Amino acid sequence: MDAEQWRQIKPILDSALELTPTARQGFLDTVCVDTALRREVDSLLLAHDQADPDVLRPGAWLSADPAEELRFRLPPGKRIGAYEILEEIAQGGMGAVYRAVRADGQYTQQVALKIIRAELGGQFTAARFRNERQILARLDHPNIARILDGGVTSDGLPYFVMEFIDGLPITEYCDRCKLSIDARLKIFRTVCSAVHYAHQHLVIHRDIKPVNILITPDGVPKLLDFGIAKILDPSLLPEDMDVTAAGGWLMTPEYASPEQFSGSDITTSTDVYSLGLVLYELLAGRRAYSFAGHPTLEMARAVLEADPEKPSAAREPRRLAGDLDNITLKAIRKEPAARYTSVEQFSEDIRRHMEGLPVLARRSTLAYRCWKYVLRHRIGVAAAALIFVLLLAGIWSTWRESEIARANELRAESRFNDVRQLANSLIFEMHDSIQNLPGATNARNLLLSRAVQYLDSLAKEASGDSGLQRELAAAYERVGDVECQPRAASLRDSEGALKSYRKSLALREALAKNYPGDVQLMLGLAASSRKVAEVMVDTGDVNGALEHASRAIATASSIRSGSASNDNARLTELLSDYLTRGVIEYNSIPRGGLQRPEPALQDYRRGFDLTSELLAVDPGNRSAVHQKAVIQERIGRILLRTGQPAEALKELSASLDIFRSLARDANDAGAQRNLAASLSMFGDALSFQGRFRDALAYYRQELAIFQRLSEADPDDLNARISLGGSFYDVGACLMRQGKLMEAFGLIQRARAIEEESIPRDPKSTAVWSILGDYRMAEAETLVRMDQPAKALESYRAAGAIYGKLVRLDEHNVDARVMATAAEARTGATLLKIGELAQAREIFKLAIKASEPVVNSASPDHEALCTLAMAYAGLGNVASRFAVRSHDEAEQTAYWTEARDWYEKSVPVWEDIQNRHGFIDPNGFEIADPASVARALRQTKAKLQRILKPGDR
Repeated sequence: MDAEQWRQIKPILDSALELTPTARQGFLDTVCVDTALRREVDSLLLAHDQADPDVLRPGAWLSADPAEELRFRLPPGKRIGAYEILEEIAQGGMGAVYRAVRADGQYTQQVALKIIRAELGGQFTAARFRNERQILARLDHPNIARILDGGVTSDGLPYFVMEFIDGLPITEYCDRCKLSIDARLKIFRTVCSAVHYAHQHLVIHRDIKPVNILITPDGVPKLLDFGIAKILDPSLLPEDMDVTAAGGWLMTPEYASPEQFSGSDITTSTDVYSLGLVLYELLAGRRAYSFAGHPTLEMARAVLEADPEKPSAAREPRRLAGDLDNITLKAIRKEPAARYTSVEQFSEDIRRHMEGLPVLARRSTLAYRCWKYVLRHRIGVAAAALIFVLLLAGIWSTWRESEIARANELRAESRFNDVRQLANSLIFEMHDSIQNLPGATNARNLLLSRAVQYLDSLAKEASGDSGLQRELAAAYERVGDVECQPRAASLRDSEGALKSYRKSLALREALAKNYPGDVQLMLGLAASSRKVAEVMVDTGDVNGALEHASRAIATASSIRSGSASNDNARLTELLSDYLTRGVIEYNSIPRGGLQRPEPALQDYRRGFDLTSELLAVDPGNRSAVHQKAVIQERIGRILLRTGQPAEALKELSASLDIFRSLARDANDAGAQRNLAASLSMFGDALSFQGRFRDALAYYRQELAIFQRLSEADPDDLNARISLGGSFYDVGACLMRQGKLMEAFGLIQRARAIEEESIPRDPKSTAVWSILGDYRMAEAETLVRMDQPAKALESYRAAGAIYGKLVRLDEHNVDARVMATAAEARTGATLLKIGELAQAREIFKLAIKASEPVVNSASPDHEALCTLAMAYAGLGNVASRFAVRSHDEAEQTAYWTEARDWYEKSVPVWEDIQNRHGFIDPNGFEIADPASVARALRQTKAKLQRILKPGDR
């Protein structure tokens, strides 16, 4: 019921109450044509007839059964969970509050324990109770009495364990200490900051009153019972209970809002109203409304219809008249839309008043602004008045210029705040609402491109404003996420993302010097370092990436906080940091590296332990579940690389199961993308074992997901690149099965997509490396299709790409090894078309490049395969020359040379670890060592026939 409805209902209700019940029905049939109107009037009349004078007192409608009273009225010494009752503090309509002490030996702590009446708590479900309690327990603010624990008694009554506050209600404290108006306003603004913090965490108090705001002996306000009314929701009452008649069941009428009386929606504006009533009492020394005798409906009429006096009518009229009257009355407007839009705005208007600035609650006239200016500059104005007598014209000019300057200052301040608010709205509210929607990349890009313009403008004004600097750091981080975030919808602009992340990091590093103990700031600093590392590794700067990832771990590890919510956030960030460093360490090893990557494994295992810690506290932690799956997938990759396929498949299968469970919502683009990547990895594991038919089923599922994501959001470059990878996976698998035409078409599509993406992120070494792999697969398919000339073109193109990567980074072992692999396969193709001389030179170059890698402390798998292939290739070249020759001495020399190369090739094949007999770690089919051994035997047989017994 809103104010307009009440104005309709009031005269009808007044007339009906004067009639007898018999006459009343006929009267209502005549005047209440509208069904909804009649229903509201009937409901109010029923409440009136059933109610006693104290009906609106909280809990007055509850059962007064002595047996029920005993259930929550507990004697000293009674144990409730881990707590022992010491004494009763208070009791009322919701239940009773006790001072208690933790008695399970874990540690000593006094607490306030609140037992909820059966009528309020009886309809709870255990799951909902735990969920709501967890939400409230995360409210971590120095001026909010935290909920520490909770549960259900043996009698089935819900109870809460809260921080015990030894203090006085705010009104009593201010009166007893004889605080000035300014001192009262300062305390009240502190209370507002606590309420605003809770509103940011989507929790509404609903029952703000002086007794729920206690001031400790050292003057610190503490807000009690925050959000318990959210848990005790009217929807949980028995269906047969008349909610209208019990309309005051979870509110204190003296501090309740019109919407609480009328049954309208409860929003943050309700808390603004209740705070306004508390401020009224602090300033005026009495309540805004007087309810003598609590007559039925009298309270509702007063709150919905009557206007309270100005606070200045009661006390200190000079001090309260004007701004404070207007501020207070604006907060307690009957229409929610007419009040302050937020508690923060309410508090900000009080600050402006205290600093002598114009306030929102008062019309900004010229006279008003001038008066405010005079109050702020009393001495200067007095001096100006003296000079005015002597130099009237000059003073008038000076006054005029100062007015213009002040007006410009106000306009500039207003514009600055508008820009700041708009940037935050674009980056956080609007961006977050579409972040996981398929097809939103272009919209997100447009939003953030506009927001960046505002951010750069705001950054010029941020010096000395720590609040603005924090906002800017968070905003720049969000921009970087959209520009290039791994495994997420992004624009694949790694260079732009690195700039944005570095801006965020620089701001947080500067702030950390001044606020070293700020937990949220340190968490943000760790996140900034981690995200810089993630982008740096994508651009090929592995050493820089490792340095920043290690800094992130050190920063998160240094955080010390006793808050449960902060500890949870610290563990979550530390988990992400270890996983990021593990990925970098894993990627820093050459793709075919044979050594066991212990650093990466250690970080993954530490991350896995952290997921267990998080899930033990919060089994429903979706982020921890996701990270657990990622870690298992990474460990599976390592096991696959190190020759443990059965163990690898076990880890990858467990990871895939988790990703499937997280991707049940088809509209969650992030979860779908993760599932597709996991399917691809599982298909790779099967391919390494030669189970191509089984692998193809997983690759096709991957392809279907990325096709949907790419079609839904064509501007999502990550989805496009992943779609290309899916085409490649399916195509390469089909090639292994001999379905060459279909395979070639899919690999061509993969190559085309990758080439399209290069202009968007030309400095990404990962993009170029993938393109090289696609050209290699394309060439291998052409060889199988008996098109060696075209295959040569593709092999050479792949070699050029890898060569470019080597020139960009001479320490890029992967690129160097793959360039050599391309050379070896080029030589094999030249051999196939009979270009023996060229093939021999190419094989020699491949051997020259591969031998140093193979002979190093960490031999590379691909380098071993290439070296074995090049040795065998030179053996094949020599064999071909031997067959062509008609000179016996020349034949003997060639067969001898062939034998020597084959003998070099065979033991290299035997040294290759992790070989499953089908494809190498990069997905390329390798030669069969048995064929090389067979060629060696045949060569030796040729020599035996040619050489005389004495020459052998």
